[in-house]
Amino acid sequence: MTALTEPKQKTMNIMPKLPNALRTIPKWSVKTILTTGLVAAGIAAIFLTWSILRVSTTIMDTAVSVSQTYEVITALNKLEANLVSVETSERGYVIAGEPEYLAPYNQALRETHWKLDLISAFTSDDASQRFRLAQLEQLVSAKLKTLQMIVDTREAGAADAAAQLVSLDQDKLELDRIHLVISEMEAYENTILNVRITARDAAYRRFWWSFGTLIIAMFGGAFWQYRLVRRIIRYSEESKEQIRHQAEHDALTGLPNRRLLYTRLDLAIAYAERSEQMLAVMFLDLDGFKAVNDTLGHQAGDELLKCVSARLAQTVRSNDTVARLGGDEFVVVVSELNGIDSATQLASTLIDMISRPYFINGVKTHVSASIGISFYSADGTSGDALLAKADEALNKAKMNGKNQYQFAGSGSGTRSRQNEFRKLERSR
Repeated sequence: MTALTEPKQKTMNIMPKLPNALRTIPKWSVKTILTTGLVAAGIAAIFLTWSILRVSTTIMDTAVSVSQTYEVITALNKLEANLVSVETSERGYVIAGEPEYLAPYNQALRETHWKLDLISAFTSDDASQRFRLAQLEQLVSAKLKTLQMIVDTREAGAADAAAQLVSLDQDKLELDRIHLVISEMEAYENTILNVRITARDAAYRRFWWSFGTLIIAMFGGAFWQYRLVRRIIRYSEESKEQIRHQAEHDALTGLPNRRLLYTRLDLAIAYAERSEQMLAVMFLDLDGFKAVNDTLGHQAGDELLKCVSARLAQTVRSNDTVARLGGDEFVVVVSELNGIDSATQLASTLIDMISRPYFINGVKTHVSASIGISFYSADGTSGDALLAKADEALNKAKMNGKNQYQFAGSGSGTRSRQNEFRKLERSR
């Protein structure tokens, strides 16, 4: 027989390793992630509220500034118009001497003082405007005093003297000076207005930029949370699967253990009962395994068990079960048998495969196998009964010289078992 070198990758895989992303995942719980999300949402809400309040304050300040600037500019224009009205009424009274000219003069005079008071109220907080306002008040006061002096002279009956005091050039010079100050105040108010409008527009831009950044951050955070929760759930599911696999499989060989064996055996018996097909249970024990352990060591013995497990798994069909009960004992559950010949052929193949040489750590070694076989339902209808009968047949094979298979039941040969199965078939 040719010697087989047992490749490492042919040994049974206990459980696929978890992906690196799952093995290195932070040990966060879903509760922690949700709490983090709520905290982040709270911070985002505070930031958004602050941005809205800031923009609202800027908009309100700009609106107040626009209204105030409009009032100041309107008052300055009306002040200039009132001065012209005062001067016109004063000249009409000096020329005509009619008292009816005094009424519009006095009305224009009062309105001039009201406008000055209004302008003073709106510009009192600005140092530059207060300085210009002082100049304006000084020029207007001087202008009004001159006009009042001419009116008083005319009221005293000195018409010629009053007429001589009226000077068109002087009046134009005074009004030009007042107009210049008013223009400077208007220009300053417009400059302040433009600055505040620019600040409002910048606040709008900052708000929308902040809002957009916040939305992107919130969506990014939600997506990150979604992915992390998915990874945690997947990690949990794979961890549960790994735990379940370890609970039902042999840690050394990766084969089903006694627990999973009984589960699959019960399922196979139920299927055999429904389909009225044969089922074989093969109890297998290695011959010479103790000698390998004693001479090469337990590590070599473990490697040998892995190699035997790989050969068993490669020999049987995919719907059959190979389990390790412990030590060097294995069980093979073969379902959907066509007859006893199929069982004997498989048993012979298993013995042949196991008996081929092994190379363990470069050392050639041999073991053989003894197999006990029981059948459903000839030897029992439960898993315990079939395993017990197969164990008895295994002991019979051991006593008869090992490296062979034996059937359970009164007769040990193939022909005897065939006769029993024919009787069983006729009885159905």
